[in-house]
Amino acid sequence: MTVTRKVTFPLWLKLGGLFGLLFAGLVAASGIYIVRIDIEETDRDREERLRGLVQVVVQHIDGDVHDTFRRRSDMNRSEFLAVRDDLRMVMRTNNLVWAGTYRRDDGAYSVVVDADSRAPLPIRYPLFDMTAMEDQAYAGRVVYAKGRVDEFGRYDSALAPLRNSAGQVVAIIEVALDADHRRLLQRAKARRLTAQSILGSLAAFLGSILFARYLSRQLELLAESARRVSRGDLDHVVQIRSRDEIGLLSSTVNQMIEGLRERDYIRDTFGRYVTEEVARAVLSSPDRLRLGGDQRTVTILMSDLRGFVALSQRLTPQELIRLLNAYLTRMADVIMTHDGTINEFVGDAILAVFGAPTGRVDDALRAVTCAVEMQRALVAFGETLPAELRPLEMGIGVSTGPAIAGNIGSERRMKYGVVGEAVNLASRIESLTVGNQVLISQATYAAVQDHVEVGAPLEVTIKGRRWPLVVYDLHAVRGARPVHMPRLADDAFRQVDLAVRVHEIAGKHVSETFTLGRATAIGMRRIVVRLSEALAMYTNVCLAIELAAAEESLEAVTTGIWGKVVAVEPEDSGFVHTVAITSLPDIREWQELVIRAT
Repeated sequence: MTVTRKVTFPLWLKLGGLFGLLFAGLVAASGIYIVRIDIEETDRDREERLRGLVQVVVQHIDGDVHDTFRRRSDMNRSEFLAVRDDLRMVMRTNNLVWAGTYRRDDGAYSVVVDADSRAPLPIRYPLFDMTAMEDQAYAGRVVYAKGRVDEFGRYDSALAPLRNSAGQVVAIIEVALDADHRRLLQRAKARRLTAQSILGSLAAFLGSILFARYLSRQLELLAESARRVSRGDLDHVVQIRSRDEIGLLSSTVNQMIEGLRERDYIRDTFGRYVTEEVARAVLSSPDRLRLGGDQRTVTILMSDLRGFVALSQRLTPQELIRLLNAYLTRMADVIMTHDGTINEFVGDAILAVFGAPTGRVDDALRAVTCAVEMQRALVAFGETLPAELRPLEMGIGVSTGPAIAGNIGSERRMKYGVVGEAVNLASRIESLTVGNQVLISQATYAAVQDHVEVGAPLEVTIKGRRWPLVVYDLHAVRGARPVHMPRLADDAFRQVDLAVRVHEIAGKHVSETFTLGRATAIGMRRIVVRLSEALAMYTNVCLAIELAAAEESLEAVTTGIWGKVVAVEPEDSGFVHTVAITSLPDIREWQELVIRAT
C-alpha cells in the first residue's frame, strides 16, 4: 500500500528561512562593517587634514614676531593684524570653527591670537580646559585631539609648536573643526547605511524565499512526475528548462520516462507474441532468457475449430485472416480474464497454460471455467457472422499433470513453452471432442469434482497409451456464479434410407478402404448410420452419401462430410452409429442435400 506523507513544513520555507536569515545577517554585518570602516576613514582623513593644515600654518607665522605680542595694545599692531587675517583666511578656506595661538606662562595657558571674527578673545585671555596634549605640543610635537571639549564646545583639533629663530617653542598654534558636526554627519551616514543594510537584508530574505519557492516548485514537479510514473502514467514530460542541476535532473527523469515507455512498448509488443505475464517475467530478470525450465503441475487447455479447413477454402485470404483474428481475439480475452497463459496459436488452434510461469491453487478450476466461457463466447461470436459462415463450433480438451515449463529453442531464437505428458494428453483429448464440447481428463476432474457437473465417464483407447483414457464431458461449473455450457437448438432429424460409404481416418489420412452402410436419419449436425460392424467410439470418419432419386442431376456426394462417432448402439441387424458432423464442404450444399433427401 502506498502512503503519501503530508508536508507540514514545506522545504521552500525551511530553505528560504534559513538562507534568508543567513543572507540578511551577512548583509547586516556587512553594513555594520562598512559603517565602521567609513567612520574610521573619515576620522583618519580628518586627522591627516588638520595635521597637515596646522603644519602649513606654522610655516607662515614668524615666531620671533609672535613672541612680541604681550599686551592687549599689541592687538592693534599691523603685525598682529596680519597674523590674525592669515588665520581667518585659513578658517574660511578650510571651514574651521577656530584657529588661533596661545602660550604658556608660569604653567598657565592664555590666548595670543584669536582668529574668530565674531568676538575674538583678547591677548592674555586665560584658558582653563587645557590637557596634557598642549604640554606635548609645547614639548615640540604635532598633536591631534579628537572630540576635545572646552568651555566653547567640542572640537577636533590639531596642535603644533611655534618656534622662534632660536628654535624655542614660544606658542602653540591650533586649528579646529566642529566635532559635533562630524558626529552628525557620521550618524546620518550610519543611518543611511543602516537603512540600506535593512533593505538589503529584506531583499536578501525575500530573494531567498522566492528562490527556495522556485526550487521547491521544481522539486514538486519532479515529485509529481515520480508519483505519476509509480501509477503507470508515462504519457507526460517534466517541463523544466533551467540550465542547472535541476534542469539536468529533470532531463534525466525525462530520459527515464522515455526508457520506461520503450520498456513498456517492448513488453507490449513482446506480449503480442507471448503472454503479458511471460513478457513481464522475462523483462524483469535476464536469467529468464536462459534456455531451460522447471517441472511443475499445470493444466493445459487446447481448443480447435471444427470444419475450419473446409471453411477456409470458401474464403479469400483476407476474409480468412479477418475471421481468424476476430475469433482469436475473443478467445484470448476470455483466457486472459481467467489468468491463463496463451502459449501459442496454431492456425485456429489455441494452446493455453494455467500454472506457468506462475502457479496457483485454482489452476484447474480456472481452466475448466475458461473452457466453458470460451464456448459461450464462441456462440455469441457466431451470431455476429453471416449465415454462410455458421455454425462455427469448437472442441476443447483440458488435461492436468506434470510438464516442463521454460525457454525452448536455441540461443538465437527461443520461445516460452511447455512440454510433457499433460500437453500431449490435452491434444489427444481435444481430438476426441466434437463441436460445442469440452472434455476433461481424469486428473482434471479429480481437482475440480466439487465444482463441476459432468456426464458419465467415458473410456477411450488411444494409440500410445497402455491403459484406456478416461474423460468427462463437462456440462457446467458450479459456484457463486455458475457457468453452463451453451445449449444449441435440438437437431431435427429427417428419416432417410440412403447408401453411405464410411472411410475411417487415421491421423490426417483418409483410408482408401471403406465400409458400406445405410444412413437412416440426417440432421444439420448429426447423421445416424447403420453398419454391420461396430466402429470404436470417437473414431474420425469421412462419409460419402449417395442420393437415391430419379433425377439424373442428383449426383452422389462423395467428399467433404467429416464426422466423429459419438454413440454406438447394437441392434439385430448390426450397429447404429451416431456421427457428429465436424466439417462440411459447403453448408448450403448440405442444407440442399437434407432437403432433397427427404
